[in-house]
Amino acid sequence: ALTYEQLRTAPHVAGVAGLVLGARGVDRTGHSVVPATARGKRQPASIGQQALWYLDQVHGGAPVYAIPVCYRIRGPLDVRRLDAALTTIVARHDALRTVLLQEGGRVWQDVRPIATVRTEVVGVTDLDEAAQRAQQAAQEPFDLRAGPLLRSIVFRCDDRAGEEWLWLLDVHHAVFDAWSLGVLWREFTALYSGRTLPDVAVQYADYAAWQRQWLHGTEAAAQREHWRARLTESPKQPPLGQANPAVPAKTTDGFAVPLPQGSIDAAAVDRAAREYRSTPFAVLLAAFLLALRGTSGTDDLVVGVPVACRNRPGTENIVGYLVNTVAVRLRLHGTMTVREVVRATDAGMAEALTHQELPFADAVDAASRGSRGGDNPVFRAMFAFQSTPLDGLDSIDGLNITEHLVHSGTAKTSLTWNARLEPAGIVGEIEHAADCFDAAAAQRWQGALLESLDAVLTRPDKPVDALVNPGVPSTVAPPTLP
Repeated sequence: ALTYEQLRTAPHVAGVAGLVLGARGVDRTGHSVVPATARGKRQPASIGQQALWYLDQVHGGAPVYAIPVCYRIRGPLDVRRLDAALTTIVARHDALRTVLLQEGGRVWQDVRPIATVRTEVVGVTDLDEAAQRAQQAAQEPFDLRAGPLLRSIVFRCDDRAGEEWLWLLDVHHAVFDAWSLGVLWREFTALYSGRTLPDVAVQYADYAAWQRQWLHGTEAAAQREHWRARLTESPKQPPLGQANPAVPAKTTDGFAVPLPQGSIDAAAVDRAAREYRSTPFAVLLAAFLLALRGTSGTDDLVVGVPVACRNRPGTENIVGYLVNTVAVRLRLHGTMTVREVVRATDAGMAEALTHQELPFADAVDAASRGSRGGDNPVFRAMFAFQSTPLDGLDSIDGLNITEHLVHSGTAKTSLTWNARLEPAGIVGEIEHAADCFDAAAAQRWQGALLESLDAVLTRPDKPVDALVNPGVPSTVAPPTLP
């Protein structure tokens, strides 16, 4: 078993996976991702990109897999320097110049020539208008064939004489993931500040080539067998929420409800993790599972958890779509204590992490369950936790940069809790599918989650049957995001 200190000092979920594999004696040497000897303009799409291509067809181009991020910037932002930095980053990372094409029955990555990035600058009256316009822009679809798959828009607040801005950076998931955002921010802050960067050694196409070869090996075969057995026996998850008569069934529409500022005490989560000899990740996931049990009425739960898949040497600085989703299954019963739930969550995550590299689309290939159109057949809820704050938000002299929530107006599945560790504490939002939840039901579900988290933090020996979560009937229309 891993010690608490090993778990606690692992920088991210992929780091925990490496520790687990090392503890089990799995040899990881000789499995690095290295530059390809020849890298052409067109390469086969990765398994993940193929899946996103298919989902884009199913969803009719809706921005379900867009990654819009927005930042409030106070200070004299130099848009020319911003564009110069972005142009260099896009030139460095082939993925950010890639589009997807279908020819000969296959999906291909096609890398476009290097070009200057030009941020659209939009003058607005004040921050409120900027927020409204940024939210509207975040809901614009991408054309995977035509590109570009990265967009940059700056909203200049004219009432602040060029001293307040909202910067929307919107990238499609086919060429980007949460880890890539961290790479981009490190490079952006260096380049904006006039510093140089070492050359990029490994590109996303190199990873895709490595993955194609790995999928034919013995390690992939073992993971495939694990997931087929695991998912074949897993139960079909019950619907979450209730049908919302105001929204068409099986739509991709969704909305996000931010957790109240200060509602999660990061220090308390850390203390609880220490007491449980676990991690903050497991503490939060256990609370999420308990809330799902209380609101869905089922004891056999399956939750999708995105994992970085950056545990191979050579993947640390790649910009691209490496993230994978693993299915974490937990069987609860009413006599279990909260402490036992956290322990079971740890075990479930350890099992999933040791089999994290098989692409989710491959893992569920043998599953034959029906679900929401374009949704996966295994789970209806997801949990994501970004445990490493972004570098660089406070490192550009003269600029105060903070995150500002925007949302694509879509939902990947019925319910997703996105949590992030920031200097101010743990923040995040819960994304809801609009055909399953409305504003009132979403608020009640948020209350159920915070109540479950309080139980995990303060009542470790309480039986789970003694925890009461309110139901979440649907009665009113979805809220308008700010």
